[in-house]
Amino acid sequence: MAKFLIKHKTTGKFVHLQPGGMNNDNTKLLFCNEPQDDAQFTFEPVDGVWGYLKHISSGKYVRPYGAPERPEDFVKLVIHQEATKLALFAIDQINHWLIHKDGKYVHASSCLNDPDDSTPLALHGTTHGNMTFLFVSPEKKDQEVFPKWG
Repeated sequence: MAKFLIKHKTTGKFVHLQPGGMNNDNTKLLFCNEPQDDAQFTFEPVDGVWGYLKHISSGKYVRPYGAPERPEDFVKLVIHQEATKLALFAIDQINHWLIHKDGKYVHASSCLNDPDDSTPLALHGTTHGNMTFLFVSPEKKDQEVFPKWG
């Protein structure tokens, strides 16, 4: 499985864990200016284009907080030990979107053009240019990688 960093296309900020939360379920995903040691992910294919975003250092999976079957707008993204159908995402490499199985998209929780450091990631039903992400090499932060699915 290819390792990658998740980079906000508009600002160049990276996604990492809330500090001190590596071993805890429900730790939020946040933006940061420089990739931290806890910023690497992989994609585990499950069903067609759908799969799990796995946080490498913790071994946990990204999912909406509380794992609702139909998440509301602005529900935060967290890591959790369980890999369930409620943690399935697709990576749209043409539009640079991360899409949750329920059809919502990954955004900065503020939906701002330039989210502050420590702004959490959340799901929302709208699309716009500021909710786009690149998947880049941990070694070469400007080189895109293309996670594979089954």
